[in-house]
Amino acid sequence: MTRSSPSNHDIELPSELAEILNTMSKKLLTDLESMAKEMHATAVQSAEYRVRHAIKLAEEREQNAEAEVKDAMQIIEELERQLSSANQRAAKLNDKVIQLKHENGGLLKSNCMLTSYLHDKNGEPG
Repeated sequence: MTRSSPSNHDIELPSELAEILNTMSKKLLTDLESMAKEMHATAVQSAEYRVRHAIKLAEEREQNAEAEVKDAMQIIEELERQLSSANQRAAKLNDKVIQLKHENGGLLKSNCMLTSYLHDKNGEPG
C-alpha cells in the first residue's frame, strides 16, 4: 500500500506559522548581516593596524639608515682631515729630506775639499 504524500510546494503554512517563520528569517538575516559587518570591521581594523605597524617600522628603519649615513659622513670627514694632515706632514718631511740631501751634498763637497787641502798641506798624494 502506497500512500501518496502531497508535495511540499502544495502545502500552505498557517498564517501564524508563516508569520513566525518570516520574522525568524528576517532576524536571522539581520543577525548574519550584523556578524558580517562586525567581521568586516575587525578585518579593516586589523589591516589598518598592520599598515600602521609597517609604516612605523619603515620610518624607524629610515631614521636608523639616516643616522648611519650621518655617522658614516662624519667618519669620512674625519678620515679626510686626517689624510690631508698626513699629506701635509709628508710634504713637509719630503721638503726636509730635500733640504738635508742638499746640506749633505754641501757637507760632502766641503769634506772633499778639506781632505784635499789636508793632503796637499801634508804633501800626501790625493
